[in-house]
Amino acid sequence: FVVGTLRILPFSQESLILILLVGIYFIFRYFEKEIKEIRSLSRKQILLIAFEELIFLASIITLVMIRGQEPAIRGLEKFMDFGFMQSIVKSQYFPPLDMWFSADATQPNGYPINYYYFGHLTGALLIKLSGISAFKGYNLILATIFAQGITLTFSLTQGIVASMMQKTKQYTPTILGLLSGLIGAYIVNLSGNLHTIYVYTTGYPNEEPVPFWGIFQSLK
Repeated sequence: FVVGTLRILPFSQESLILILLVGIYFIFRYFEKEIKEIRSLSRKQILLIAFEELIFLASIITLVMIRGQEPAIRGLEKFMDFGFMQSIVKSQYFPPLDMWFSADATQPNGYPINYYYFGHLTGALLIKLSGISAFKGYNLILATIFAQGITLTFSLTQGIVASMMQKTKQYTPTILGLLSGLIGAYIVNLSGNLHTIYVYTTGYPNEEPVPFWGIFQSLK
């Protein structure tokens, strides 16, 4: 974002690979202590990390399957988000051009986005780095955000429970920490949002969305 805004490097796959390699070099060069701490993790800590990775993988696969049944980019701000990410992917430098404003006599090259877009940039970065289309990348990023929410909430919740049990000098069974993390992830990411139920019952005046599980039946 910085080098693209200062026009030092273009927003290209080659530039991103170069920045990634430089970042890896500095991590191994200046974070030797942290790397040694990672290597000295206990067996229980390694298993916990592996379990969190499995949660991330299961979550992202689940939403990828759902979006694969209905990949249309519509509803709420999806079209705007996709448009911003598409504009960023097509840009060489920042700020990217606004998709809503065409070029005119005063701005022959178009108008820059006058809106916060750093979150869209993080998604566009992965799209540019992987080389896939923005349409596919957008749906994959939706699944990635969902998986991140599940994993981060799980980690935070089980960490809080384990810390409380340690302060009270009570033994913390691993199963209790895992169960509390899963409950916290479910409450924050799924049970607190009734928007899906609203869409599939009341819906919006200009849309009649078909539940993803009913798409194949409707095609028949």
